[in-house]
Amino acid sequence: MRKAAELAAMKEKLERAQKMADEEIAIALAERQLEAKKEALSKAQMAAGIDVDDDDNDGSSDSTPEEQQVRDIIISLLY
Repeated sequence: MRKAAELAAMKEKLERAQKMADEEIAIALAERQLEAKKEALSKAQMAAGIDVDDDDNDGSSDSTPEEQQVRDIIISLLY
């Protein structure tokens, strides 16, 4: 009986871990899609000659190039 309870607890823990991993992947994918949409919008605005002062697009990056590279590799593995 004890083994069954331990196995059930293990199974529940694994299911929670899988759910969290799935959610992390979904978040990374959503972030990637949002960045692609923002870039497409920016390019369309530039092509149309619309000058938009974007507060979060000041040419600086929130992450280091190494962090961005690792993130891009991880996200590319998702596809």
